[in-house]
Amino acid sequence: MDSNVKVRFSQIRQIIQWPIYLFDYEGHCIDSNRVEKIGEVVDLPEMNGSETLQTGSFHWIVVGDQVGKGLYYIAVRGIKEDPETTLKLIGLFFEDQLALDGQSNTLRNLLLTEKDADLTHEQVAEIAMVSPTYRVVLIRHESGETEGIRTIIDNICDACSLVTMDQQTLCMVVGLEGEPLQETLSVIATELETELMVSVAMAVGTQVDHVGKVWRSYGSAVKALQCGQDLLSDQHIYVYDRMMMYMMVDALKEEDRQQLYADYGDGFQELIEDDELIQTAIQFFDNNLNITETSRNLFVHRNTLIYRLNKIFKIAGMDLRKFEDAVRFNYLLILWKKRRSQ
Repeated sequence: MDSNVKVRFSQIRQIIQWPIYLFDYEGHCIDSNRVEKIGEVVDLPEMNGSETLQTGSFHWIVVGDQVGKGLYYIAVRGIKEDPETTLKLIGLFFEDQLALDGQSNTLRNLLLTEKDADLTHEQVAEIAMVSPTYRVVLIRHESGETEGIRTIIDNICDACSLVTMDQQTLCMVVGLEGEPLQETLSVIATELETELMVSVAMAVGTQVDHVGKVWRSYGSAVKALQCGQDLLSDQHIYVYDRMMMYMMVDALKEEDRQQLYADYGDGFQELIEDDELIQTAIQFFDNNLNITETSRNLFVHRNTLIYRLNKIFKIAGMDLRKFEDAVRFNYLLILWKKRRSQ
């Protein structure tokens, strides 16, 4: 059975007030708000997909996007006022969802096919929003609330096309950049946590200039998600474009990582045990080595921050106010995270 049909029918049966039944092409009742009827077999009426039909107290409509095994029959019993309108509304709901499913399947194929697709402007408009640039955002969750998650994302982000990759992974193809994208993802994460109590990890792929190239952005988003969950477990949004150093560390052989840590990490191991100093360094990096911004975000006096930076230099021999030392420190921090994650 088409799982999408089952999902769509379950949405209807939860709100309709009359007994309603979903039958496959052989007459088996495969879903209903009258649980005791599931599994029963009936003789289906002869009808085509464009009509409604009444047999006794039952009103029928056919839904589906194929012939034969792709057809499903819906029967509703007990409608007294304007049953034809009710059935046609149900049919329209299915048709709209089938169109969206078709778009999702096409976009999923573009994401998973490792070659550029030559699409016309009209084809792009049919499967995704038209934009000068596109990025893929992978959203990983440990929840069975896929439909609820989709609903919240759809309500927040207009400039995106959403594809379900598996039970725990959604894929957004977005036309947003920079701060608007970061802000949108932060709002989505907050809403999911607040409304559904669902925690997510998000990975942002590289930018491409055509929907036919989204497989490239998807591939980089997959790498960002894997590396981010391994080395940035304290964060929830991983942007591939900002993860070069993490990718470099992740790509090294284990013996090479150990040798680098041994060669350049003198004093670092002592420092890593001081959580206050490590958090100070991380905040200093997050604020682009700006003392004023870092002290404000840490809620400490400027002199206190300078004292801590001097202490880091004394212990590890690296002055984080100097670019080269800051890069070295950050690289060692990533090496340490990799060692800890294994």
